[in-house]
Amino acid sequence: FSAVWGNFVNMRSLQENGDQRVESKIEEAVAPLREKIKDLEKSFTQKYPPVKFLSEKDRKRILITGGAGFVGSHLTDKLMMDGHEVTVVDNFFTGRKRNVEHWIGHENFELINHDVVEPLYIE
Repeated sequence: FSAVWGNFVNMRSLQENGDQRVESKIEEAVAPLREKIKDLEKSFTQKYPPVKFLSEKDRKRILITGGAGFVGSHLTDKLMMDGHEVTVVDNFFTGRKRNVEHWIGHENFELINHDVVEPLYIE
């Protein structure tokens, strides 16, 4: 990025001096950055692991405390893939958000940063 930025700055100074070819050189320097931005935008479209569809009567609402830890995250994965609604509560002292981040945004998943030492009131 710094090399591209350096080229951009050099080209801007040439433009100020009246160089006609600067516009095309700027476009050449910026084109790879535009491609990288497109690639990043594609990677942000969330794709979740395959999840079974359960009817309302078969689907359970499950609360997992410590769900961002090693054991809790694997339990979360299993229950989510089975089609249940999962709420994970973790204080992230030992658990890591990256263990469950692939579920964030899924309609059956909720992540709450909370320490269970304090009362937790949820609907």
